[in-house]
Amino acid sequence: DYNICVLNSSLVKVAESNKTSNANENIDIALTQGTYYIQIYSAFGSSDNLSYKLLISNVILDEYEYNDSQ
Repeated sequence: DYNICVLNSSLVKVAESNKTSNANENIDIALTQGTYYIQIYSAFGSSDNLSYKLLISNVILDEYEYNDSQ
């Protein structure tokens, strides 16, 4: 059981996923331009030597994407 979070350049957590058991973790977030870090960590009492798969996708939004007004 791993959890995942996104940290900004000041190492402040901006998003987190901490589902129970072996459920797939996911974060869907719109970020402004900048530097971000992804932290993957073992949940309390879980093994930290198991493998995992990390998928990242980058979607560039147009200026109207947030409100779809045009």
